[in-house]
Amino acid sequence: MSSVNYQITPVNVNNHLFLVSVDFNTEVGQSYTLSLPAWLPGSYMIRDFSKNLIELSAKDKKNTEIELARVDKQTWQFCAQSEHATLSYYVHAFDLSVRTAYLDSQRGFFNGSSTFLCVEQLASLPCQLTIHPNEQLTTWRVATGLERAQGTDLYAFGKYQANDYQHLIDCPVALGDFDVSEFTVAGIPHYLVFTSEHFGDRERMVRDITKLCQHHIDLFEEAPFNEYWFITHLQAKGFGGLEHKNSTILQAGRFDLPNPQKPDELSDSYKTYLSLCSHEYFHAWNVCRLKPKEFVPYDLSQEVYTEQLWAYEGITSYYDDFSLVRTGIISFDEYLALLSKTATRVYRGPGEYKQSIVESSFYTWTKFYQQGPEAPNHIVSYYTKGSLFALWLDLTLRQMTQGKKSLDSLMKVMWQRFGKDEKGTKTEDYLTVFNDLCQQDMSTAFYERLNAKAPYDLTEQLSQVGVQFALVKFDKLNSLDTTDTEDVRPYIGAMYQQTAAGLKISSVIENSPAANAGLAVNDILVAVDSMKVTEQSLALLLSHMPLTTSLTCHYFRDDKLLCGELSVNDSPLAGVKLTTLAPNRTEQWLSIV
Repeated sequence: MSSVNYQITPVNVNNHLFLVSVDFNTEVGQSYTLSLPAWLPGSYMIRDFSKNLIELSAKDKKNTEIELARVDKQTWQFCAQSEHATLSYYVHAFDLSVRTAYLDSQRGFFNGSSTFLCVEQLASLPCQLTIHPNEQLTTWRVATGLERAQGTDLYAFGKYQANDYQHLIDCPVALGDFDVSEFTVAGIPHYLVFTSEHFGDRERMVRDITKLCQHHIDLFEEAPFNEYWFITHLQAKGFGGLEHKNSTILQAGRFDLPNPQKPDELSDSYKTYLSLCSHEYFHAWNVCRLKPKEFVPYDLSQEVYTEQLWAYEGITSYYDDFSLVRTGIISFDEYLALLSKTATRVYRGPGEYKQSIVESSFYTWTKFYQQGPEAPNHIVSYYTKGSLFALWLDLTLRQMTQGKKSLDSLMKVMWQRFGKDEKGTKTEDYLTVFNDLCQQDMSTAFYERLNAKAPYDLTEQLSQVGVQFALVKFDKLNSLDTTDTEDVRPYIGAMYQQTAAGLKISSVIENSPAANAGLAVNDILVAVDSMKVTEQSLALLLSHMPLTTSLTCHYFRDDKLLCGELSVNDSPLAGVKLTTLAPNRTEQWLSIV
């Protein structure tokens, strides 16, 4: 059987250029279509990867130029005049995100979706990929979940292979003098790769991530991959992840990793990194294989709409932190603190009164992935509120079945029926399994919450597992930390960053004191009550004022000085605090059933 043969070389690291060639056999007289995806699975936004292609050309078997007809921004066509064609082009790679490609003297990285042209008529053929080194960078190696061809060693430049084009672009590749730790979970090799210098405790990370991986494998009762790669881009600051079938690309801050000099410290940033690893690993089952029917197969040329991202990101978001407490990495009280913050992000703004998680899923291409700072006022996240829906499913199943069934049970059934064979799901499939497990018709309650444009009342379900749900005040300005107190906590309803010029407004809750004062995103607040403000001084000033006091504030919008009246208000009960009331009942929530 013939194949499509790709080659890629980091030819110019200072100009950030990969050289790519594609060789394939053709039939004389047949037309061929070349295209590059407009987006990639797991990141629901049109990326227009083709903008980074440079000097695309094609030649036939006799090295004669083939004329390529431009069809649209990402598509070309030609009619074969011989039995072979070779494409050649450069990719400008200078986006250190999890989605595209990057190349400099320190490291290289590429997603195939942003790098490799698809020959559409041959997309189902096997693909061969040869990764060439840059001869000046002699210490660089290769990290990828692609299958190595015979004779190609682990981490070596050389030949790799994929079953077809979709398989090829699902396996991102990292290049460089990276740090890697190898470990085994359930007999499966795993690799923890950091693409730049770090100071983290390697042994501790392997130990903790092993627990999370084992949890997910135990939950689904099998692993759908033969190896798995965690590849992390470290920067001064960063956060993000993108799932693939046997790997994930992550972003983190260089000092988010655990400090080897403080073996007992569990920092918030390290908890966040572990939660991110847990989230993307869970995706190997839930979204990479168990996925909406609309994604089977993926059409990467245009937007593909689904109403089910609440299931794929929401349920995954529920398990990412939940697995930390189940594996003993964090305490139950620490988990409740994380869950409280998740719920607070939902409750703090009026967005959940305007959009359901079904609508949030459908409009991900614009309202979620292109959201502005006004988002808390107008949308709800299918990640955060979706995780609260998952919480409702889990606690309801446990309550209805006296602890014999749970969300774990639902996910196992969904995996067996729809995930292993990648059949694709409809919303009704989740309801059917939910009803079967509950052994009664739960359609009304299911759809009421799925389509709700209001907060979920989880008080009763949480009380069944010994947890109290309470709406409380924000503890301080410019923070989502909460406190259960009757004391006054000044509130203006805005978030901001300290700058040399003043406090730069990053978000404003509608109808809040800040909004009523006229403050808007990107304004620079410089003075309140004729006093220059900093983050610290604004908090002190407001804490010394009686409630309902009106204070004149001055702020710059662009280069014009404006003023308004800022009211001193007590914090609304818009935060969530979860506390343990009956520790003996929490165990039934944590068990895998």
